[in-house]
Amino acid sequence: MADWHILAPDGSKSVKDNELILQDNTTYTKDTMNKDHYWDIGSDEDGHHKQVQMPKQAADITLAAGMDGGIYFKETNSRIEGFYRNASEIYQFIPSFLSGTFVPGVAHANVVAVPNSTYGNIYMYLNDGTNSGVTGFFKAAGGVCQSYSNQLIISGSANKVLEFKNDNTDLNIKAKLANAGIAGTYQYRIVYWAM
Repeated sequence: MADWHILAPDGSKSVKDNELILQDNTTYTKDTMNKDHYWDIGSDEDGHHKQVQMPKQAADITLAAGMDGGIYFKETNSRIEGFYRNASEIYQFIPSFLSGTFVPGVAHANVVAVPNSTYGNIYMYLNDGTNSGVTGFFKAAGGVCQSYSNQLIISGSANKVLEFKNDNTDLNIKAKLANAGIAGTYQYRIVYWAM
């Protein structure tokens, strides 16, 4: 990659001697822009993003004068997350995920710990031919997780499969078999956002 020359053109040099300096700057611009953009590729592509890469910010951004919104990354719960800010609020626009397996019993047990200061959705299902499962939601704040289950129906019955516990003791989502629950290894997928 060519080097960038701050002093260009250099008034102390001839036009001929400035050609290399200006060409270096042109090459540097093209090479640098081609990292994230289409640049000098074709009229349909030029100026469009191929991808967006940016370093994390230490804090939420401040919008510049005349700007209506901004996208940025920052670290939350030891992960780099995508955020959006407009004039009135900030929200995480790319959720985080937790996934794994859980074997429920008749007593509530820890499924997985979620990060503090998050909220999200819980999906748990059993691949047993009936697709038994449960959905729910949670909020984790102040070092405790509150989780709630929604009912899914098994073959037309109105019985719960699994239930979550809202015990306010730690950051774990807890679950157990409900009265009509089917034993087995459940898959879980948790989608969450920073508060």
